Amino acid sequence: MRSFIHLYVTQTASKGRKSMRSWTFIVLVWCTLVGTHEVKAQDLMSHTDVAIGSQVWAYTLFNDEPTGSPNFISSFYLAVDAPISTVLSPTAWDYQTDNSTYVLWFNPDSTLPYPNDIAPGNSLGGFVIQSSSLTSQMEDTVVASWDHGADAPGPSKTGAVLAPVATPEPGAGMLLASGGFILGLCTRRRKIRQTLIERSHRELPARCFAKDECLRQKTPQQLLLGP
Repeated sequence: MRSFIHLYVTQTASKGRKSMRSWTFIVLVWCTLVGTHEVKAQDLMSHTDVAIGSQVWAYTLFNDEPTGSPNFISSFYLAVDAPISTVLSPTAWDYQTDNSTYVLWFNPDSTLPYPNDIAPGNSLGGFVIQSSSLTSQMEDTVVASWDHGADAPGPSKTGAVLAPVATPEPGAGMLLASGGFILGLCTRRRKIRQTLIERSHRELPARCFAKDECLRQKTPQQLLLGP
């Protein structure tokens, strides 16, 4: 049963980010495939840590369920908004991604005792992505569990964690404003230059002497440029 759920979820995730961002969708998928079994309403007790290096984001999942809980972490969904060049998974885990909007890691074990699920009180690292992006922001996550007692979907935990996002390009408004500023600056410089030329033309007779015929022959533009 679990293998069919993983297959259905990963195939649907490949269709785009919007279909996977909501845990409600995953609940509906599970309920449809499980049938009459009701997924527990309470949140899974878990949290996610991230270590960010040079264009690398490494995540660690923590199962904070109490000892004896049947809820073992079996999948981890992360929304991103940047090109993803490399994805690494913990040993025995697998992943699905479209390399730009999401990564879904999951344990592909198909029968009990699902030895590679994350047990209550334990943690697992090795969920790593690499991107050309240099920017991070909070993005959606879903940590889902499997109830080992009922051999059925367990509760989940939705949250947010730092993930790569593409560096925004300058908006059209900013480009227009920059262009207008440059155009205005050029126009102002032309006006100042024309004013200086006109002033020099008016003052030329007073500055010139009869004995300096060369100076009299110079145009206002030549005077501005100097000897």
